[in-house]
Amino acid sequence: MRDTQHALLSPTTCRYFGTGVLLGLTLSSCDLEETFATAAAAALVRDSRLRTLDVQHNPIPFSKYAAMIDTLKVNETIETLAFTVAGMPASNLTAKFFQAIHESNAASRLKISWVDPRGSDFAKGVDNCRTSLLLTSLSRRPLREVGPLLDTVKKSSNNFAATISDLKLSVDISEQDGLSLIRSLERNRSVRVLELSNFLFRKRAIRALGQLVQHNQCINELTISIQRGKHEWNQMKSVCRELKEAVLSNRALTVLNVEVANFNLANDFTIKDTLRRNMMYVNEASYFVKGSNDRGHATAFEALKKSYSLKKVVQWSFNLKAEQAMKKIEDAHRRYAANYFTLTGVVKDRVRCEPDPDGLATLEEFRVNVLAHLCNFLSINDVLPD
Repeated sequence: MRDTQHALLSPTTCRYFGTGVLLGLTLSSCDLEETFATAAAAALVRDSRLRTLDVQHNPIPFSKYAAMIDTLKVNETIETLAFTVAGMPASNLTAKFFQAIHESNAASRLKISWVDPRGSDFAKGVDNCRTSLLLTSLSRRPLREVGPLLDTVKKSSNNFAATISDLKLSVDISEQDGLSLIRSLERNRSVRVLELSNFLFRKRAIRALGQLVQHNQCINELTISIQRGKHEWNQMKSVCRELKEAVLSNRALTVLNVEVANFNLANDFTIKDTLRRNMMYVNEASYFVKGSNDRGHATAFEALKKSYSLKKVVQWSFNLKAEQAMKKIEDAHRRYAANYFTLTGVVKDRVRCEPDPDGLATLEEFRVNVLAHLCNFLSINDVLPD
Protein backbone atom coordinates (compact mmCIF):
# COMPACT_ATOMS: atom_id res chain seq x y z
CA MET A 1 0.00 0.00 0.00
CA ARG A 2 2.84 2.39 0.83
CA ASP A 3 4.39 2.00 -2.64
CA THR A 4 1.05 2.55 -4.36
CA GLN A 5 0.32 5.74 -2.46
CA HIS A 6 3.79 6.99 -3.29
CA ALA A 7 3.10 6.40 -7.00
CA LEU A 8 -0.17 8.30 -6.73
CA LEU A 9 1.60 11.42 -5.45
CA SER A 10 4.98 11.10 -7.15
CA PRO A 11 5.98 14.35 -8.92
CA THR A 12 7.94 12.36 -11.51
CA THR A 13 4.76 10.84 -12.97
CA CYS A 14 2.68 13.98 -13.23
CA ARG A 15 2.60 17.54 -14.44
CA TYR A 16 2.48 20.56 -12.14
CA PHE A 17 0.69 23.79 -12.92
CA GLY A 18 0.77 26.95 -10.87
CA THR A 19 2.86 26.92 -7.70
CA GLY A 20 3.15 23.49 -6.15
CA VAL A 21 -0.46 22.34 -6.71
CA LEU A 22 -1.06 19.01 -8.44
CA LEU A 23 -3.83 19.49 -11.02
CA GLY A 24 -3.23 16.71 -13.55
CA LEU A 25 -1.97 13.15 -13.05
CA THR A 26 -1.43 10.58 -15.83
CA LEU A 27 -0.41 7.00 -15.00
CA SER A 28 -0.83 5.15 -18.30
CA SER A 29 0.41 1.56 -18.82
CA CYS A 30 1.95 1.34 -15.32
CA ASP A 31 0.56 -2.12 -14.41
CA LEU A 32 -1.64 -0.59 -11.71
CA GLU A 33 -4.08 -3.05 -10.16
CA GLU A 34 -6.69 -3.34 -7.40
CA THR A 35 -4.49 -1.91 -4.62
CA PHE A 36 -3.97 1.32 -6.53
CA ALA A 37 -7.67 1.67 -7.36
CA THR A 38 -8.63 1.28 -3.69
CA ALA A 39 -6.04 3.87 -2.60
CA ALA A 40 -7.06 6.24 -5.40
CA ALA A 41 -10.75 6.05 -4.44
CA ALA A 42 -9.89 6.88 -0.82
CA ALA A 43 -7.66 9.78 -1.91
CA LEU A 44 -10.27 11.22 -4.29
CA VAL A 45 -12.83 11.46 -1.49
CA ARG A 46 -10.52 13.82 0.42
CA ASP A 47 -8.84 15.64 -2.47
CA SER A 48 -10.01 19.08 -3.61
CA ARG A 49 -7.23 20.04 -6.02
CA LEU A 50 -6.81 17.37 -8.71
CA ARG A 51 -8.59 18.18 -12.00
CA THR A 52 -7.54 15.25 -14.20
CA LEU A 53 -6.79 11.61 -13.34
CA ASP A 54 -5.85 9.39 -16.30
CA VAL A 55 -5.23 5.70 -15.53
CA GLN A 56 -5.83 4.24 -19.00
CA HIS A 57 -4.28 0.93 -20.09
CA ASN A 58 -3.84 -0.55 -16.60
CA PRO A 59 -5.11 -3.99 -15.42
CA ILE A 60 -7.43 -2.48 -12.81
CA PRO A 61 -10.39 -4.81 -12.06
CA PHE A 62 -13.59 -3.58 -13.67
CA SER A 63 -15.47 -3.65 -10.35
CA LYS A 64 -13.06 -1.07 -8.89
CA TYR A 65 -13.99 1.56 -11.46
CA ALA A 66 -17.48 1.79 -9.95
CA ALA A 67 -15.89 2.65 -6.59
CA MET A 68 -13.76 5.37 -8.19
CA ILE A 69 -16.81 6.78 -9.97
CA ASP A 70 -18.76 6.78 -6.68
CA THR A 71 -16.22 9.26 -5.26
CA LEU A 72 -17.38 11.83 -7.80
CA LYS A 73 -20.54 12.26 -5.72
CA VAL A 74 -18.47 14.19 -3.18
CA ASN A 75 -15.47 15.21 -5.29
CA GLU A 76 -16.63 18.10 -7.46
CA THR A 77 -13.18 19.25 -8.58
CA ILE A 78 -12.29 16.30 -10.84
CA GLU A 79 -13.06 17.39 -14.41
CA THR A 80 -11.77 14.28 -16.23
CA LEU A 81 -11.49 10.70 -15.00
CA ALA A 82 -10.05 8.53 -17.78
CA PHE A 83 -9.65 4.74 -17.73
CA THR A 84 -9.81 1.64 -19.95
CA VAL A 85 -12.44 -1.12 -19.91
CA ALA A 86 -11.13 -4.28 -21.58
CA GLY A 87 -13.24 -7.23 -22.68
CA MET A 88 -16.82 -8.06 -21.72
CA PRO A 89 -17.40 -7.92 -17.93
CA ALA A 90 -20.26 -9.89 -16.37
CA SER A 91 -23.69 -8.32 -16.77
CA ASN A 92 -24.19 -7.82 -13.02
CA LEU A 93 -20.92 -5.83 -12.86
CA THR A 94 -21.81 -3.62 -15.83
CA ALA A 95 -25.20 -2.90 -14.24
CA LYS A 96 -23.49 -1.63 -11.07
CA PHE A 97 -21.00 0.30 -13.20
CA PHE A 98 -23.64 2.26 -15.11
CA GLN A 99 -25.70 2.71 -11.94
CA ALA A 100 -22.67 4.37 -10.31
CA ILE A 101 -22.35 6.73 -13.29
CA HIS A 102 -26.03 7.63 -13.06
CA GLU A 103 -26.09 8.15 -9.30
CA SER A 104 -22.92 10.26 -9.25
CA ASN A 105 -24.07 12.36 -12.24
CA ALA A 106 -20.56 11.88 -13.66
CA ALA A 107 -21.30 11.48 -17.38
CA SER A 108 -19.73 14.80 -18.37
CA ARG A 109 -16.48 13.97 -16.54
CA LEU A 110 -15.73 10.44 -17.80
CA LYS A 111 -13.45 9.42 -20.67
CA ILE A 112 -13.52 5.67 -21.29
CA SER A 113 -11.50 3.62 -23.78
CA TRP A 114 -13.37 0.41 -24.61
CA VAL A 115 -11.22 -2.50 -25.85
CA ASP A 116 -13.22 -5.28 -27.58
CA PRO A 117 -16.41 -4.49 -25.61
CA ARG A 118 -19.86 -6.02 -25.78
CA GLY A 119 -21.89 -4.02 -28.31
CA SER A 120 -24.60 -3.10 -25.82
CA ASP A 121 -22.02 -1.97 -23.24
CA PHE A 122 -20.37 0.38 -25.71
CA ALA A 123 -23.77 1.80 -26.69
CA LYS A 124 -24.53 2.57 -23.02
CA GLY A 125 -21.04 3.99 -22.61
CA VAL A 126 -21.58 6.48 -25.42
CA ASP A 127 -24.89 7.54 -23.87
CA ASN A 128 -23.44 7.88 -20.37
CA CYS A 129 -19.96 9.36 -20.88
CA ARG A 130 -18.47 12.53 -22.26
CA THR A 131 -15.98 10.57 -24.41
CA SER A 132 -16.07 6.89 -25.42
CA LEU A 133 -13.21 5.50 -27.51
CA LEU A 134 -13.57 2.11 -29.21
CA LEU A 135 -10.62 -0.16 -30.00
CA THR A 136 -11.71 -3.37 -31.71
CA SER A 137 -11.43 -5.45 -34.86
CA LEU A 138 -14.86 -6.04 -36.40
CA SER A 139 -13.54 -9.05 -38.32
CA ARG A 140 -13.22 -10.95 -35.02
CA ARG A 141 -16.72 -10.10 -33.83
CA PRO A 142 -19.91 -12.12 -34.37
CA LEU A 143 -22.57 -10.34 -36.41
CA ARG A 144 -24.81 -9.84 -33.35
CA GLU A 145 -22.01 -7.72 -31.81
CA VAL A 146 -21.01 -5.79 -34.94
CA GLY A 147 -24.55 -4.46 -35.45
CA PRO A 148 -24.89 -2.63 -32.10
CA LEU A 149 -21.35 -1.22 -32.40
CA LEU A 150 -21.97 0.29 -35.85
CA ASP A 151 -25.48 1.43 -34.94
CA THR A 152 -24.01 3.33 -32.00
CA VAL A 153 -21.52 5.10 -34.26
CA LYS A 154 -24.31 6.02 -36.66
CA LYS A 155 -26.83 7.28 -34.09
CA SER A 156 -24.53 9.18 -31.75
CA SER A 157 -23.28 11.88 -34.12
CA ASN A 158 -25.56 14.60 -32.71
CA ASN A 159 -24.81 14.45 -28.99
CA PHE A 160 -21.61 12.47 -28.57
CA ALA A 161 -18.63 12.01 -30.89
CA ALA A 162 -18.54 8.29 -31.66
CA THR A 163 -16.70 7.95 -34.97
CA ILE A 164 -14.54 5.51 -36.91
CA SER A 165 -11.08 6.85 -37.78
CA ASP A 166 -9.20 3.70 -38.85
CA LEU A 167 -11.24 1.39 -41.09
CA LYS A 168 -10.14 -1.90 -42.68
CA LEU A 169 -12.77 -3.56 -44.87
CA SER A 170 -12.30 -7.06 -46.21
CA VAL A 171 -15.77 -8.17 -47.27
CA ASP A 172 -17.05 -10.34 -50.09
CA ILE A 173 -20.16 -8.47 -51.26
CA SER A 174 -22.01 -7.91 -54.52
CA GLU A 175 -20.83 -5.27 -56.99
CA GLN A 176 -23.83 -3.02 -56.22
CA ASP A 177 -23.28 -3.22 -52.46
CA GLY A 178 -19.58 -2.49 -52.93
CA LEU A 179 -20.46 0.50 -55.08
CA SER A 180 -22.85 1.82 -52.41
CA LEU A 181 -20.19 1.35 -49.74
CA ILE A 182 -17.55 3.33 -51.66
CA ARG A 183 -20.04 6.12 -52.37
CA SER A 184 -20.96 6.35 -48.68
CA LEU A 185 -17.26 6.63 -47.77
CA GLU A 186 -16.97 9.54 -50.20
CA ARG A 187 -19.24 11.55 -47.86
CA ASN A 188 -17.60 10.33 -44.64
CA ARG A 189 -15.63 12.91 -42.65
CA SER A 190 -14.24 10.81 -39.79
CA VAL A 191 -12.21 8.01 -41.44
CA ARG A 192 -8.51 8.92 -41.70
CA VAL A 193 -7.00 5.51 -42.58
CA LEU A 194 -8.86 3.28 -45.05
CA GLU A 195 -7.96 -0.18 -46.36
CA LEU A 196 -10.19 -1.94 -48.91
CA SER A 197 -9.58 -5.58 -49.78
CA ASN A 198 -11.42 -8.60 -51.16
CA PHE A 199 -13.35 -6.30 -53.53
CA LEU A 200 -13.94 -7.01 -57.18
CA PHE A 201 -13.19 -3.66 -58.85
CA ARG A 202 -15.22 -3.44 -62.03
CA LYS A 203 -15.78 -0.29 -64.09
CA ARG A 204 -18.38 1.45 -61.90
CA ALA A 205 -16.58 0.65 -58.64
CA ILE A 206 -13.29 1.99 -60.06
CA ARG A 207 -15.00 5.23 -61.12
CA ALA A 208 -16.53 5.54 -57.63
CA LEU A 209 -13.08 4.96 -56.12
CA GLY A 210 -11.72 7.86 -58.18
CA GLN A 211 -14.54 10.12 -56.97
CA LEU A 212 -13.79 9.06 -53.39
CA VAL A 213 -10.16 10.17 -53.75
CA GLN A 214 -11.15 13.36 -55.55
CA HIS A 215 -13.85 14.56 -53.15
CA ASN A 216 -12.91 13.15 -49.73
CA GLN A 217 -10.23 15.46 -48.27
CA CYS A 218 -10.22 13.73 -44.87
CA ILE A 219 -8.70 10.32 -45.66
CA ASN A 220 -4.91 10.54 -45.22
CA GLU A 221 -3.88 6.93 -45.92
CA LEU A 222 -5.58 4.70 -48.51
CA THR A 223 -4.67 1.11 -49.34
CA ILE A 224 -6.38 -0.88 -52.10
CA SER A 225 -5.66 -4.62 -52.06
CA ILE A 226 -6.63 -6.22 -55.37
CA GLN A 227 -8.28 -9.63 -55.04
CA ARG A 228 -6.16 -12.46 -56.47
CA GLY A 229 -7.54 -14.04 -59.63
CA LYS A 230 -7.28 -14.13 -63.40
CA HIS A 231 -8.28 -10.45 -63.75
CA GLU A 232 -6.02 -9.06 -61.00
CA TRP A 233 -3.58 -7.24 -63.31
CA ASN A 234 -6.34 -5.67 -65.39
CA GLN A 235 -8.01 -4.45 -62.19
CA MET A 236 -4.72 -3.07 -60.88
CA LYS A 237 -4.00 -1.15 -64.10
CA SER A 238 -7.53 0.28 -64.24
CA VAL A 239 -7.45 1.35 -60.58
CA CYS A 240 -4.03 3.02 -60.95
CA ARG A 241 -5.14 4.80 -64.14
CA GLU A 242 -8.23 6.19 -62.38
CA LEU A 243 -6.36 7.24 -59.23
CA LYS A 244 -3.59 8.94 -61.24
CA GLU A 245 -6.15 11.53 -62.40
CA ALA A 246 -8.16 11.75 -59.17
CA VAL A 247 -5.23 12.25 -56.79
CA LEU A 248 -4.17 15.54 -58.44
CA SER A 249 -6.96 17.47 -56.68
CA ASN A 250 -6.43 15.81 -53.28
CA ARG A 251 -4.27 17.69 -50.74
CA ALA A 252 -4.86 15.28 -47.84
CA LEU A 253 -3.55 11.89 -49.03
CA THR A 254 0.02 11.12 -47.98
CA VAL A 255 -0.10 7.33 -48.47
CA LEU A 256 -1.71 5.63 -51.48
CA ASN A 257 -1.06 1.94 -52.10
CA VAL A 258 -2.53 -0.33 -54.76
CA GLU A 259 -1.39 -3.81 -53.80
CA VAL A 260 -1.32 -7.16 -55.56
CA ALA A 261 0.11 -10.02 -53.48
CA ASN A 262 1.36 -7.45 -50.91
CA PHE A 263 3.38 -5.52 -53.53
CA ASN A 264 2.55 -1.82 -53.97
CA LEU A 265 2.14 -1.10 -57.68
CA ALA A 266 0.94 2.53 -57.48
CA ASN A 267 4.27 3.70 -58.88
CA ASP A 268 3.13 6.19 -61.50
CA PHE A 269 5.15 9.43 -61.37
CA THR A 270 1.99 11.56 -61.05
CA ILE A 271 0.87 9.64 -57.95
CA LYS A 272 4.30 9.71 -56.31
CA ASP A 273 4.81 13.41 -57.09
CA THR A 274 1.39 14.32 -55.67
CA LEU A 275 2.05 12.37 -52.48
CA ARG A 276 5.39 14.18 -52.09
CA ARG A 277 3.63 17.51 -52.54
CA ASN A 278 1.05 16.60 -49.91
CA MET A 279 3.74 15.43 -47.47
CA MET A 280 5.57 18.75 -47.88
CA TYR A 281 2.27 20.47 -47.02
CA VAL A 282 2.04 18.40 -43.83
CA ASN A 283 5.60 19.37 -42.93
CA GLU A 284 4.72 23.05 -43.41
CA ALA A 285 1.81 22.59 -40.99
CA SER A 286 4.15 20.94 -38.48
CA TYR A 287 6.46 23.98 -38.62
CA PHE A 288 3.57 26.09 -37.33
CA VAL A 289 3.04 23.61 -34.48
CA LYS A 290 6.75 24.00 -33.67
CA GLY A 291 6.28 27.78 -33.29
CA SER A 292 6.64 29.30 -36.76
CA ASN A 293 4.51 32.37 -37.54
CA ASP A 294 5.01 32.19 -41.31
CA ARG A 295 1.76 32.79 -43.19
CA GLY A 296 2.33 29.79 -45.46
CA HIS A 297 2.91 27.49 -42.49
CA ALA A 298 -0.21 28.87 -40.78
CA THR A 299 -2.27 28.29 -43.95
CA ALA A 300 -1.11 24.67 -44.11
CA PHE A 301 -1.89 24.19 -40.42
CA GLU A 302 -5.38 25.62 -40.88
CA ALA A 303 -6.09 23.10 -43.65
CA LEU A 304 -4.57 20.08 -41.88
CA LYS A 305 -5.10 20.69 -38.16
CA LYS A 306 -7.47 17.70 -37.90
CA SER A 307 -5.50 15.36 -40.14
CA TYR A 308 -4.03 12.05 -39.08
CA SER A 309 -0.86 12.85 -41.06
CA LEU A 310 -0.11 15.98 -39.03
CA LYS A 311 -0.57 14.08 -35.78
CA LYS A 312 1.88 11.41 -36.98
CA VAL A 313 4.49 13.99 -38.00
CA VAL A 314 4.16 15.86 -34.68
CA GLN A 315 4.48 12.56 -32.78
CA TRP A 316 7.63 11.69 -34.70
CA SER A 317 9.17 15.18 -34.54
CA PHE A 318 8.72 15.61 -30.79
CA ASN A 319 8.86 11.91 -29.82
CA LEU A 320 5.40 12.16 -28.23
CA LYS A 321 2.52 9.81 -27.53
CA ALA A 322 -0.67 10.27 -29.57
CA GLU A 323 -2.54 12.19 -26.85
CA GLN A 324 0.45 14.47 -26.23
CA ALA A 325 0.68 15.21 -29.96
CA MET A 326 -3.01 16.14 -30.04
CA LYS A 327 -2.49 18.45 -27.06
CA LYS A 328 0.36 20.19 -28.91
CA ILE A 329 -1.83 20.62 -31.99
CA GLU A 330 -4.64 22.04 -29.83
CA ASP A 331 -2.19 24.53 -28.33
CA ALA A 332 -1.13 25.55 -31.84
CA HIS A 333 -4.80 26.00 -32.80
CA ARG A 334 -5.32 28.39 -29.88
CA ARG A 335 -2.18 30.31 -30.89
CA TYR A 336 -3.48 30.45 -34.47
CA ALA A 337 -6.77 32.01 -33.34
CA ALA A 338 -5.13 34.44 -30.91
CA ASN A 339 -2.60 35.66 -33.53
CA TYR A 340 -4.92 35.59 -36.55
CA PHE A 341 -4.50 39.23 -37.59
CA THR A 342 -0.72 39.04 -37.25
CA LEU A 343 -0.56 35.82 -39.29
CA THR A 344 -2.52 37.38 -42.15
CA GLY A 345 0.16 40.05 -42.46
CA VAL A 346 -2.36 42.87 -41.96
CA VAL A 347 -1.13 43.64 -38.43
CA LYS A 348 2.54 43.81 -37.42
CA ASP A 349 2.22 43.81 -33.64
CA ARG A 350 -1.28 44.26 -32.28
CA VAL A 351 -4.70 45.57 -33.33
CA ARG A 352 -5.11 49.32 -32.87
CA CYS A 353 -8.38 51.06 -33.73
CA GLU A 354 -9.65 54.63 -33.91
CA PRO A 355 -12.26 55.33 -31.20
CA ASP A 356 -15.79 54.65 -32.40
CA PRO A 357 -17.76 57.94 -32.66
CA ASP A 358 -20.79 56.28 -31.06
CA GLY A 359 -18.74 54.86 -28.18
CA LEU A 360 -19.06 51.24 -29.34
CA ALA A 361 -16.39 48.70 -28.48
CA THR A 362 -13.62 48.20 -31.06
CA LEU A 363 -11.42 45.17 -31.76
CA GLU A 364 -8.59 46.77 -29.78
CA GLU A 365 -10.68 46.60 -26.61
CA PHE A 366 -11.54 42.92 -26.89
CA ARG A 367 -9.78 40.54 -24.51
CA VAL A 368 -7.46 38.01 -26.14
CA ASN A 369 -9.81 35.07 -25.47
CA VAL A 370 -12.76 36.93 -27.05
CA LEU A 371 -10.67 37.87 -30.09
CA ALA A 372 -9.45 34.29 -30.40
CA HIS A 373 -13.04 32.99 -30.33
CA LEU A 374 -14.00 35.46 -33.06
CA CYS A 375 -11.05 34.44 -35.25
CA ASN A 376 -12.03 30.76 -34.98
CA PHE A 377 -14.65 31.55 -37.63
CA LEU A 378 -12.16 33.16 -40.02
CA SER A 379 -9.66 31.73 -42.47
CA ILE A 380 -6.28 33.22 -43.32
CA ASN A 381 -7.29 33.07 -46.97
CA ASP A 382 -10.21 35.40 -46.17
CA VAL A 383 -7.55 38.15 -46.17
CA LEU A 384 -5.55 38.52 -49.38
CA PRO A 385 -1.93 39.71 -49.08
CA ASP A 386 -0.88 42.89 -50.90
